[in-house]
Amino acid sequence: MDTKKLTVGVTSYNVESYIAQALDSILSQKTNFSFDILVVDDASTDKTHQILEAYQRKYPETVKVIYSPQNYGNLHTLNTIFAGIKTPYFLLIDGDDYLLDSHCLQKEADFLDAHPDFTLCGGNTVRMRNGKLADRVIPSFKTCLVYTIEDYFNETCPYVHTSALMVRNVVYKDGIPEEYIKGETTSDTLVYRGDTMRFLHHLQRGKLFIFPDTFSVYRIRSGSIWQGASDFSRLLKLTFFNLRCTALFPEQKGFFTRLFFWNYQKLLKCLCRSCCQKDGLSATDRKIFDELLDLIACYNLDGSGFRRATSVVYKCWIKAKADGRILMRQVQRIAKSKSGY
Repeated sequence: MDTKKLTVGVTSYNVESYIAQALDSILSQKTNFSFDILVVDDASTDKTHQILEAYQRKYPETVKVIYSPQNYGNLHTLNTIFAGIKTPYFLLIDGDDYLLDSHCLQKEADFLDAHPDFTLCGGNTVRMRNGKLADRVIPSFKTCLVYTIEDYFNETCPYVHTSALMVRNVVYKDGIPEEYIKGETTSDTLVYRGDTMRFLHHLQRGKLFIFPDTFSVYRIRSGSIWQGASDFSRLLKLTFFNLRCTALFPEQKGFFTRLFFWNYQKLLKCLCRSCCQKDGLSATDRKIFDELLDLIACYNLDGSGFRRATSVVYKCWIKAKADGRILMRQVQRIAKSKSGY
């Protein structure tokens, strides 16, 4: 292990307007221990590169930057960070978010030091909307409490934003799990690039405590991976995740199957609504949707015939995309003839 106690991993891609605030909020932390800041930039095309170089020159003992030669995606960025963690604890933060409490790293590290049976501890996060601090992620009555993996599957454990969550390095200390590596080049990137799987893997190995304090700011902006996606794309990713988890967590298959069906129904409704829209699915979403249908068949979840119904809806959507323009032209011609123009 490194002599330092903590690694703060920062994911970076085209965040020139925000990365300085993120780094400053980490560097200004008041701690009685030293820590590393490991930034992985996924081939930004703006001025993020130059800003990171300046911070690395100014803080060579603390700030380390890895520049990807090309844009590999979020999971590759995270895997690069995981491979670089040599400390007992770590915290991850996106380059457009920042820490709000200058003592939060000390509070969390002290807690993990004193409670070896805990793998996670965190605080609250406030969302920033249109440049203004707004609502908090966790209801106050769910803080100051201890949670276990059973609480997660009982749906009583709240979501803790990754920027406010310190993690004991028990999963990646012996190397990155093979499924994380394979996920970089398959649709399983949807499973492993988000914080839910990482949260579950650590909650399986220990408990979680949530402080009442607000530790970080989560910036809601259209350019982010999640917030910048369409409603259909977000639903598609959630549905795919829950379906894969029925196989990855066989003891909790019922839990994830229920979530899958819930999101799948909403996904179909969203797909039907999109029949009336000019823009269709992206090539990526169409590919993921096709893989989702194949997985449903492989997992034998189509006893009620819903996969067949989905195929019909999907084909109708594709046809409607082409026929919709023809229909609109016909309607326009009729309207023109009736109006006398």
